[in-house]
Amino acid sequence: MSTQEGIVREHYSHNIPREVTDPSRPPWAEMRKMIKRQQVMAEIAMMMDESRILELRARVARSDTTTELIVALGEITSTFGFNHFTLTDIPQSGDALLQSLIHFTSLPYPLIAAYDQAEILQNSAFVRSWRAATSPIEWDIDQFELDDTEAAFGQRLKTIHVRMGVVFTAPDCQPEPLAFLLFGDREPLDDAEKAELDRLAVTACRRFEQLRPVSAHHLKSLSSRELEVIKWTAEGKTSHEIGRILNLSDHTINAYLANAIRKMECVNRAQLVAKAIRLKLIE
Repeated sequence: MSTQEGIVREHYSHNIPREVTDPSRPPWAEMRKMIKRQQVMAEIAMMMDESRILELRARVARSDTTTELIVALGEITSTFGFNHFTLTDIPQSGDALLQSLIHFTSLPYPLIAAYDQAEILQNSAFVRSWRAATSPIEWDIDQFELDDTEAAFGQRLKTIHVRMGVVFTAPDCQPEPLAFLLFGDREPLDDAEKAELDRLAVTACRRFEQLRPVSAHHLKSLSSRELEVIKWTAEGKTSHEIGRILNLSDHTINAYLANAIRKMECVNRAQLVAKAIRLKLIE
């Protein structure tokens, strides 16, 4: 061994803890330090999670408008690792269109239109189970026994990264019982997450019940042209297609839709169409 090699080896042996250099002694001290650090980090993460949950509860309960409530629901959705949400009336026997029940949703409108075109609502045993639900209903596409129509719709859900979801119900809400739906591609909820989301969902439904607007003024505030554009949007037409039908520019169609969204206190076209159908402003 060279002199230089000896100096390097001696230097490192003096700077490495004896637990590491002595193979007969496991590095317990270092392991204890590492475990302690992990415990501290876990406690900090838990405190941050609890702080975030308290913030979300407060934001939902203090929402002054439906827009503020929608933003809070979006934050709940992302905080718990989901991709989309929907607030809807719980379907009753005789309800045929999901669009007519939805108050607001982040799901793409063409997906909802496809659901209604396939006439899934009236024939779904899963949807019927919401009416009697007393606890959250979790579902996974791959565990459902689906008929061909539902299986095809399940494949469409997967294209927007939705493989599973959960339904939270608030049957005591008036004038209609409500449900809050979450959609995503994550692991199943643990018991603590499910309990917290159930509390948040019920709070959100009750807050919406308080904020739910009176429908009478909407019909008066929308122009005949705005109603016409909403009707064609409900048929699944794009702005360009509606423009060709009405002999108007895309820009003009988008302006009519933007005005209608503002007047109806909505955030997007999907919510606008759903609200217009629910209030019977369009057939």
